[in-house]
Amino acid sequence: MIEEISGFIKLPYHECEMMVPYKPSSREFLKCLGMKSNLTITCLDVGWISFDFLYSRFGQEDGYYSFYEEFECSIERWETYRLKAFAIALLGSLVLPKESGKIDTRLGYVVQDLAQREGEPRKTIVPMIMAEMMRNLSACINGTIFSEGCNLLLQLWVLNTSTGDLTR
Repeated sequence: MIEEISGFIKLPYHECEMMVPYKPSSREFLKCLGMKSNLTITCLDVGWISFDFLYSRFGQEDGYYSFYEEFECSIERWETYRLKAFAIALLGSLVLPKESGKIDTRLGYVVQDLAQREGEPRKTIVPMIMAEMMRNLSACINGTIFSEGCNLLLQLWVLNTSTGDLTR
């Protein structure tokens, strides 16, 4: 099953280290996005940040200027942090969601690991995606009518495996 998922989403699996994200401190998470420490964002202490928070600061063209006091980086560096925030929000919304509007802060390290540098060992998120699919299937078996999780990938994978390869 891992090989099928790896092939379906075109992510490497063989000869790659498994990614094991850990929960960053609130300071570490904000720093990875070029932001100053902020003790009023208490959701970071329990491991999540709101999608709206990321979108308001990084999704809008004027996000840097609207929240200037919260950043410890230049506008040029902010542009690079926007890409990281987008990747975190994308993974947290579509691939590995917690619950509606909440993005897991551990995804900051996942995004960082996915952007590997030359000479570093390759890492994969395929086992994380499979675990999320299994969690989602278990929730369905236990009677959950609607469950969040990797359901988009799960549906595409089921369609792909039941009707043959749709990409051909």
